Amino acid sequence: QKGVQGLQTVVLYSLPELDGAIDTLVLGGLVDGERITIIPERVRKLTRRLKAWVRLRKLQPTDRKLAVLVYGFPPSVGSIATAA
Repeated sequence: QKGVQGLQTVVLYSLPELDGAIDTLVLGGLVDGERITIIPERVRKLTRRLKAWVRLRKLQPTDRKLAVLVYGFPPSVGSIATAA
């Protein structure tokens, strides 16, 4: 009913991404505290992501593009790329 709460967001989404689990995606959730419900659009989104990863894997390394994201929080305190 209330969705994902504050600390849960950090533990479930932010920390795994910082640890390298870069493609987190919520597929469903608990309904009425009793049963898990899957959200069809999220499953379709996951399917598209997986197909994209497979396409990327099949590309020659010279045809791949690389993006590097650097974590820097809190800003302006010299903590860039430290995950501090």
